[in-house]
Amino acid sequence: MRNFLFLSGLAALLAVTRWPIAPKYLFYFDAVNMALAIEEFAPGKHQPQPPGYPLFVALLKVIHALGFTVEDTMLVSGVVTGSFTGWLLWRFCSDLGNARAGWMAACIFVFSPVFWFNSITNQSRGFSAVASAGTAWLCWRASRQDSHPGWFIGAICFLATMMGFRPVESLMLTPLLLWVLWVRRPAWKTLGWSIAAGVIPVLIWGGWLLFATGGFTSYMNLMQQYSAEQKIFEASNAWRAFWKVLEYVFAIHLVCILPWIWSLFFARPQLKGMGVFITVWVVPGLVFQLLGHAADPCHLLATITVFCWIGGMTFSGIRGWQGAAATGVALCLGTALFFHPLRGAARATSYGVVKRVNALVVEAIDTAREAAQTGPVTIVLRDSAVTWRHLRYYLPESPLWVDTPPRWSPSETSLPLDQTPGPFVLIDRHGTRVVPTLPVASP
Repeated sequence: MRNFLFLSGLAALLAVTRWPIAPKYLFYFDAVNMALAIEEFAPGKHQPQPPGYPLFVALLKVIHALGFTVEDTMLVSGVVTGSFTGWLLWRFCSDLGNARAGWMAACIFVFSPVFWFNSITNQSRGFSAVASAGTAWLCWRASRQDSHPGWFIGAICFLATMMGFRPVESLMLTPLLLWVLWVRRPAWKTLGWSIAAGVIPVLIWGGWLLFATGGFTSYMNLMQQYSAEQKIFEASNAWRAFWKVLEYVFAIHLVCILPWIWSLFFARPQLKGMGVFITVWVVPGLVFQLLGHAADPCHLLATITVFCWIGGMTFSGIRGWQGAAATGVALCLGTALFFHPLRGAARATSYGVVKRVNALVVEAIDTAREAAQTGPVTIVLRDSAVTWRHLRYYLPESPLWVDTPPRWSPSETSLPLDQTPGPFVLIDRHGTRVVPTLPVASP
């Protein structure tokens, strides 16, 4: 019952705080890809984009089947990730004999600027936090000398399942499993059951993924094409790029640490004997972010979860009502940093970004819909935060041109753009407007 009440309380708290500020339409390109995947799971069509996220799509399908709109479906998925991350942090701390630190860590996470941002924008990435909190808890339990082998088997099964939600980010947690192997040296029988526990969920979600893509060869070709398009393995001026990523990673973590770090003047985190464990939990993720992928604040959620947990372990050392009051201050500070961010890279995880993108998307879609009521229009997209995926999803009947060299039409209109009759809905850096003829695009 306590577990149910804790989960329900977190879910209610998230729903009440997120729904009033949620974007009217799907936030960005990735969110539209996920919405399209609800209708048809087809990674080859970028529904969703590679590597596929099959279990997250399955979750969306279940939520959508309950009667939620696609926009609310995404929001509900954000409530799910926040609730389960908070619950896992609470369970972890409870097993350490410090349930008080658990609810404090959960609250710090839920009101951290990055999860504020994640829960109303690109919700699939929240499963990086679920994977981080859950794998850490299970691995810590498995590392204890009196632990049942089932804890290690469960840790492997859990992480293998989480890879079906966030394949790449979950890999950074594998060193925790290796640490348990080093500490416990489990019996061969336990290793055999552990391998089976990891293989079974991968076969389930991996089989569905390969089937939807057209087989192993088709999937590998898709990944190769996607990595080339995204220039994942290419970098010009590598050192400059590295320092830029370092600044970004530092800034995003900083805004999640600032709400609680001042408490170190009053207490010390209850982390005796956990130095190696914490290092293995956080360092691989930071290395992955610096050398691999850190293009969005939500990509850092796996390691940010660690620092929120440390914040809870610190606040728990402040006795009595002062600890609860300190946690309340941290929640206010986290919220303030979301709505009023620091300068520089930290602005990437602010409500200002959400508000700006939402305003542009609402203006574009509502203007185009109103114009289409009086007759056919052609939509032309030039240099805007609004994506062609937005327009194709919400306005499937209107021809759409992305006017960038080489000119390309997602709607495959029969006429070239310069021979297409107006009126046009022009979306560019100046906003959205209906024009009888197209002005020459500025360089």
